[in-house]
Amino acid sequence: MIIHTLCDILVFSKTPLTQDDVGIFGGNTGSLIHVIISLVLWVSFAVFILIKNRKLIKQNAKILTKVQKTDLTIS
Repeated sequence: MIIHTLCDILVFSKTPLTQDDVGIFGGNTGSLIHVIISLVLWVSFAVFILIKNRKLIKQNAKILTKVQKTDLTIS
């Protein structure tokens, strides 16, 4: 899931790696460094938000994973 998210960030952003003649193994090294710095900043922000709201996230996960009795539940 993390790899998919990072790939989506790269594909849907206007980072230098999405431009022509720029790649990981060739092209402008400054552009690659720009992408790495941007990625580190966004991932750090996401980690900060997850840590800050840990209690709320745990509570929501508990609610979402709670087994609920429905007409389709086998007794």
